[in-house]
Amino acid sequence: MLNNSCNDRNQSAYGGAGGGLLRESSEGISSSSSSSSSKFLQVELELNAHLRGLTFSEPVRHIYNPLEYAWDTHRCYVEKYCRAGQSVLFVGMNPGPFGMAQTGVPFGEVRSVVDWLKITGEVRSP
Repeated sequence: MLNNSCNDRNQSAYGGAGGGLLRESSEGISSSSSSSSSKFLQVELELNAHLRGLTFSEPVRHIYNPLEYAWDTHRCYVEKYCRAGQSVLFVGMNPGPFGMAQTGVPFGEVRSVVDWLKITGEVRSP
């Protein structure tokens, strides 16, 4: 858990915590968010729904999807930093110990995400 301030603010607007969020319709995006962040999050939810349909053969045994287990922190990141007038939002996934797989924030080392970016929310076990 990375604190609670963003988590408490919009958790119910996104259908609660966890993978169920990714099955929400456009009604699942908070109207209190900026228009840019709401649109971006909706696109992510729609694309992620398509990703769930992918299947892989051996040797793939595990698939990590931080948008399912770290949605709270990822949403907080997007709502804070995806604003109208910006031309860039940093996205991606560093699968190592310093990245989105750990924090829900692209390339976000845990202390930097919490202390510098002030991102909060629950990161569940993948």
